[in-house]
Amino acid sequence: MHQAYAIGIRVPYLMSSPNSIMISSLNSLKTSRPFAVIQLILGDGGFLTLGQKDGLPLDGPAGLSPDVMLAPYDRIGGLGQQGHLAEYTLPDDGRYDDIDEQQVTMKDKIYGAPFVIESMVLYYNTDLLEKAPETFEELEALTEDEQYAYEGEAGKSVAFLANWVDFYNSYGLLNGFGGYVFGADGTDPSDIGLNKPEAIEGIQYATDWFQNTWPKRMLDVTTAGNFIDDHFTIGTAGAEINGPWAASNYMESGVNVGVATVPTIPNGEEYQPFAGGKGWVVSQYSENPELGQAFLDFATNEYNMEALYSNSSISIHALDGERLTIVRDKEK
Repeated sequence: MHQAYAIGIRVPYLMSSPNSIMISSLNSLKTSRPFAVIQLILGDGGFLTLGQKDGLPLDGPAGLSPDVMLAPYDRIGGLGQQGHLAEYTLPDDGRYDDIDEQQVTMKDKIYGAPFVIESMVLYYNTDLLEKAPETFEELEALTEDEQYAYEGEAGKSVAFLANWVDFYNSYGLLNGFGGYVFGADGTDPSDIGLNKPEAIEGIQYATDWFQNTWPKRMLDVTTAGNFIDDHFTIGTAGAEINGPWAASNYMESGVNVGVATVPTIPNGEEYQPFAGGKGWVVSQYSENPELGQAFLDFATNEYNMEALYSNSSISIHALDGERLTIVRDKEK
């Protein structure tokens, strides 16, 4: 008797209709392994046990966690080093590049299969804006439009919003101006370039938005994100910067949503945010690690990654060759 094998997935974030896609993929995998019993578990509101800090370390030893699940890249290395994830061998078929491999590697050990790449984008209300603004000068011009005036404070506007009290969100602005953390190439945590004149210029630009344009609630570290979400989902904000985790909420709000590249910042450079993503991992506590490895190989092949991308929100999958195809398609 073969033990059930659980696959964890978060429905709202990952894709709009996961059942048919994942079940079809799993049935294909089972065709090649007819004695495997595979159970698909759909998570609600988090990446199952990895959605909470202590989920896998507590649930794994108790036999309560799935065998396979998704994990943010910034969690994979730590969980692997702590002994909670099984080591994984990436397929030697060119599907990943060196940067992909780095996302799931800690001290020369690989603990997962890269799945998606995420970064910040510009969401905009297509009922209010005919096209996406391409420069921050265009965003500044929107604040002169009275339809975006904030009722609670005279002279303040919600035309464009960005959660710049959160460093993850504001880094794209500071980095675009020339600031940096972790060294110029992102590998030296002792080199923090946030006191450079260029970075200070970026801070001053953000400060101008806070002082002269945005309502006071945009300064509240604990509620600024909710304030932005609320105004976008009720249709009072024209545009805002956020990540793919906001997509499902916006799509379900009834607002007609457009997605575009974050506009060029005032110095003519691109907005340069942090990038993140998620990878498939196999629990060290799984009784079927070989089948888990097989699923990771299968779920990240070209056909399945393309199918998952086509039905996802706005994340781009980590398959190297297909990533180039997606970029070309978006440029047409």
